[in-house]
Amino acid sequence: SSRPSSDGDEIFHVDLDKKETVWRLEEFGRFASFEAQGALANIAVDKANLDIMIKPTWTS
Repeated sequence: SSRPSSDGDEIFHVDLDKKETVWRLEEFGRFASFEAQGALANIAVDKANLDIMIKPTWTS
């Protein structure tokens, strides 16, 4: 699974291969939520917007 290195302080991470939230401690998932699918959709939009922004203005 894809997981960036961390210093151990994270509460959760998103497994990009499984497209799901992985809580460091199971108890955290009972008190909070994070929709991995929504975050992944936002990342896709951000990448598309970045591609538009870095495209030279003189190209058509």
